[in-house]
Amino acid sequence: MDISSSKAGSSSCPSPIQRRRFLSGVVEGFYGQPWPNNQRVRMFQRLGQWGMNSYMYAPKDDAKHRQQWREPLSPAEISTISGLIDACRAESVDFIFAISPGLDMVYSSEQELNFLKHKLDQVARLGCKSFAVLFDDIELRMCEADNLRFTSFAAAHVHVTNAIYEHLNRPQTFLFCPTEYCGSRAVPSVMESHYLHTVGKHLDINIGVLWTGPLVIPRDISVQSIQEVGKVLRRRPVLWDNLHANDYDRQRIFLGPYQGRPLTLRRYIRGVLTNPNCECEANFVAVHTLSTWCSIPVPPAEPPPDHSPVGSPNSLSSSCGSACSVLSEVRASDDEFYSPESALQTALSDWSLEVNQRYPEESPELSSSQPPVFSPIGSTDSACVPDTSPSTPCQPVAVLSDEQMSLLVDVFHLPHSHGRLSVHLLRQLNWLWRSCGWSSFDPASVSAPSAQDENMCDISSIDLACQFTADQVMFPLPAPSPSSKDDSTAATTSMTSLSTDNSEMDVQSAPPSPLPSSGTWSPEYCQQWRQQAAAFHQTCDTVQQLGRSFLQIPNHNLLNNIFSSMIELQSAVTKVDDFVWKLESLTTEEQACLLLYWTEPSVRPSENSVSSLASQWTADYEPWCVRGGLAADLLRLLPDLSVLATPPAGVAAPDDDSGISDVPTTPPIESSVASFSALSPLPSFLSDLVPEVGFQHCGA
Repeated sequence: MDISSSKAGSSSCPSPIQRRRFLSGVVEGFYGQPWPNNQRVRMFQRLGQWGMNSYMYAPKDDAKHRQQWREPLSPAEISTISGLIDACRAESVDFIFAISPGLDMVYSSEQELNFLKHKLDQVARLGCKSFAVLFDDIELRMCEADNLRFTSFAAAHVHVTNAIYEHLNRPQTFLFCPTEYCGSRAVPSVMESHYLHTVGKHLDINIGVLWTGPLVIPRDISVQSIQEVGKVLRRRPVLWDNLHANDYDRQRIFLGPYQGRPLTLRRYIRGVLTNPNCECEANFVAVHTLSTWCSIPVPPAEPPPDHSPVGSPNSLSSSCGSACSVLSEVRASDDEFYSPESALQTALSDWSLEVNQRYPEESPELSSSQPPVFSPIGSTDSACVPDTSPSTPCQPVAVLSDEQMSLLVDVFHLPHSHGRLSVHLLRQLNWLWRSCGWSSFDPASVSAPSAQDENMCDISSIDLACQFTADQVMFPLPAPSPSSKDDSTAATTSMTSLSTDNSEMDVQSAPPSPLPSSGTWSPEYCQQWRQQAAAFHQTCDTVQQLGRSFLQIPNHNLLNNIFSSMIELQSAVTKVDDFVWKLESLTTEEQACLLLYWTEPSVRPSENSVSSLASQWTADYEPWCVRGGLAADLLRLLPDLSVLATPPAGVAAPDDDSGISDVPTTPPIESSVASFSALSPLPSFLSDLVPEVGFQHCGA
């Protein structure tokens, strides 16, 4: 049977057009432990409070959603779903039940189709009025019976989806996720994809199509890219936004604002559902700023060309409110209407009330006067106790200051960018290690940094809302020439340069060489290096104090969600801080030894390490290609001990293990290189210089 036999999807016999509202809300669509139901209820409350209207139930690791999709819901699971539907209804939020049968479905089998219908009928009888059928993340293959019946993979998907849509009496909200759900997975491209063209031509026009953008997790989604897919699909897609998703790297968590999507995008989409962090309570900022993006009033404009039939549901209804408003094409900038920084500050103001409040434990007994509390679907652990659901909060306790709230978002920002303090810390460490050229100079002759110099690292003047790309992180702080006279001015300039956005910085640019032709460093340069080291230590202390304060917050749900990420960050900061302290404490002889190894390019942070750190932020990169976040990026900048253990090129190994005793007290650099031989095994001070950081976990 060819797909053209399905009247519902046939372009020659279009179905009646329905008017629809703009969808806005959350999709629980990640891989990993599904959210506790009490926290789901709290999410529904937030959605209703912030004017959002949709929640899609689609946890990949709920067995009945995906792997065991044929199995009917048990009585306990029916009770759970019923409670969630009621909780959504109480907040005027639409509960969308999704099912994902594509792992092993025989599309041509009527029995398989009946399994699907029966499962969804169970949920429909509970009062659910909205559904979704998902075919994402599956193999592009069919069994022999399917190949005999359908002309293509897309034809099979369209057949099943149209049949379910008709069986459920054409619900007002019915969504479909294609296997080619983003630009990078469209074969060979969005405009030439046979799969997407088949979906656009034959899928019932009232069924919304989910789309993640040019990538699975795109940094930016342009209007042009959405226009292209809308033309192919013959409808406006519903954006499944993975900006804050972290299921691909649970070492990271994303607390930054919704950004990278221009407001004009709303003209070309039917809605947006964010698929956020696996940690439910960590999604306050993500959802709050999305609600701001959806609700900002914008001036109307003439509707753009629409590829749907006249009167299509994709034509924005005047009843959908400001969330459906569109921007005129002729305007200066989206920043005039939606500012991620302003949205973030508003969200933090609201979030701080919850972060600093302790919520009392709530009785698991259901009642009509309070939100229901459930056990997780599919749980077979009788000892499983759901997290406490927020109810009436206790008296707030000010644990995190407003500044620390901003710093918390800053160190756990977004998959494609670091916040201001994170950039500050990375640039300091990069400069200190790549510019440690104080050999042949007695550190005792350098005066301690003055109080004015210590203020260089005062982060209170840093614009923490600003984000940076890789080139601005990795370009080193400017180093003075060895003959610099005004060390205080030069050091201050190095730090204040962080407050500017220099778009001309080159990620591949090397720092000025710290090896002067005279073979010695000036006292001014050495003093600046130590001043920068002092500033780095203070920045590390700021991050550590943030961690200590966060671990005392009374909101234990949030604490549990972010605890492991915070501990990992503190551990990484401790390691890099110790590394710089050890650099400062080296004796003159040890400095000479280190300098010999330092001259080997492979020992310092190389162009490869710079590139690997940069790669996660390029516009065409998926963020899982380089994992770990700020913690791993800091560790990537440390030297590679496996390289240090190898004698530098052109230097013979010594005949004995006499260590560094034969090194002159203050040798010129030239004589050091000529007379000092690399040791095997590695000198103990070098092996102690860098802690074991487990580089394997920092890689892709």
